[in-house]
Amino acid sequence: MSEVIQGHEAILKFAITMTRMASTPAGVELPMPPPCATEVECEYQELAVGKYLTAIVTAPAKYTNAFGAIQGGFLSGMIDNIMAPLSFLSAMAPTRSIDLSVNFLAAVRPADKLRIKAEVRKIGRTTLHMSADVFDVKDALVATATSNLQIMRP
Repeated sequence: MSEVIQGHEAILKFAITMTRMASTPAGVELPMPPPCATEVECEYQELAVGKYLTAIVTAPAKYTNAFGAIQGGFLSGMIDNIMAPLSFLSAMAPTRSIDLSVNFLAAVRPADKLRIKAEVRKIGRTTLHMSADVFDVKDALVATATSNLQIMRP
């Protein structure tokens, strides 16, 4: 079983160290955290490389739709922002999404604190398959997702 790293600062420090050690294709730079990941409030909780990453993400009011719920595309982006560091750390190479499928099971309201758990389902030589579950503050499942990612080895 892989080592479990707990706490936002410890996970971020580990990710930054691993980013510096990774070999990347020519012209690919990996800022950590990437600009898209700083758009919403996110606190990493627990990481087991090659297995899972959990985080608490706060849904901003500026992402609401006409019905006052968080628009699905923005929720998809929040999920992708948790899958991405796990995919990179698990493959030890940059990855890029091939697809992302999200199932919305309940409305998410602005300022809701969501617990997102991304999991590695299978790592191949060139691709990675992942899933994620999103829970609200009452621990109710509000969304699920799956994604396939291309591993970009140099």
